Amino acid sequence: MPFITLDCAFITALIELWRPETHTFHLRSGESIVTLQDVEIITGLAVDGRPVTGDSRFDKNKKKELCERLLGLDPPGEVMSGFKVSLKWLRDNFDRKVEEGDDEVTVLRKARGYILQLIGGIVLPDQSSSHVHLYFLSLLDDLQLPGTYSWGSACLATLYHNLDFGSTV
Repeated sequence: MPFITLDCAFITALIELWRPETHTFHLRSGESIVTLQDVEIITGLAVDGRPVTGDSRFDKNKKKELCERLLGLDPPGEVMSGFKVSLKWLRDNFDRKVEEGDDEVTVLRKARGYILQLIGGIVLPDQSSSHVHLYFLSLLDDLQLPGTYSWGSACLATLYHNLDFGSTV
């Protein structure tokens, strides 16, 4: 994924203007809100479709089975934080390169690993910005289905959640 330069002073100023009780920015000119339409236009993510939900209750056996089946690898304990996997581990193991001779299963596993990086690193980052929950992996079982989800709605909910968290810390 490409490196993105962030303007920390601007982001800090926005967080200071955020009001979690109303989910709005309080500007000199009045209140401003980020809407689903904004998310759809800016990101291109669908705001219509199935909700992005999953079962976050995992046990070690379910984690191992899911990762081995859908990624071909079981992440080692040191790259895990609960049932979240390190984005660095995903980058190191799923580098977007499909090699000549890779079979269909390998190509699908690499695609899932890369898509999981995008979900955790860009679309739905958590406060750590370094891990992604494995329940998103279960949404990538059938790669025909992710396009039917409302990723824009989930993105907006994540933005609100993270702004709420950042403004109260």
